Amino acid sequence: MTVATMTRDLRRPGGAVLPTLLVLLLLAVGLVAGWLLRTAAESATSTIERGGITMDVPAGWLIEPASGDLLLLATDPTAPDSRVSVARIPAEGRSLADVAAEQDQASAGLFESYRVISQGPVRFAGKEGHEVRFALVDSSRGDPVPRVIEGLDEYIAAGDAVLRISIEAHSGELESVLPAFYRFAESITQRAGTGS
Repeated sequence: MTVATMTRDLRRPGGAVLPTLLVLLLLAVGLVAGWLLRTAAESATSTIERGGITMDVPAGWLIEPASGDLLLLATDPTAPDSRVSVARIPAEGRSLADVAAEQDQASAGLFESYRVISQGPVRFAGKEGHEVRFALVDSSRGDPVPRVIEGLDEYIAAGDAVLRISIEAHSGELESVLPAFYRFAESITQRAGTGS
């Protein structure tokens, strides 16, 4: 068979072009189906209402018992060394920055190694907020080597209270869990008529 004959066979209907196009079409369909399945799995949530605050918690997150001002404590099993929490803090006429400073002081009292990395006003979940990035050394678990924890606290007004929406993760892992954290945080709403 000569090159000219092979070229004619490829151009002829029913030649080698049709199976190649079919394989490419099946590959494209598979990629689109995989993307749709991934998107559906990542966007599946369960709605939780606690104290007039509604949160769309991603399906699969492990929810731990919470009480008092702590509305939610959860762990994402795909990132088991991270923890998300939501707390309602009485504002008592204080600004978001004042509440954040008070919470930082309390954390510094609990963890000698607690350090604020950066802080300041932000626009968070469509609202004016205050953000605090922090780090601490956690030796409370009895591990032979203490762990460095990085975290992010987002403060937003909620009626006559302030919500502190937080995430903590091992050092170097925080950035990888932030997209899921932000999707969760943007789902948090206050039921109308609940000011405290």
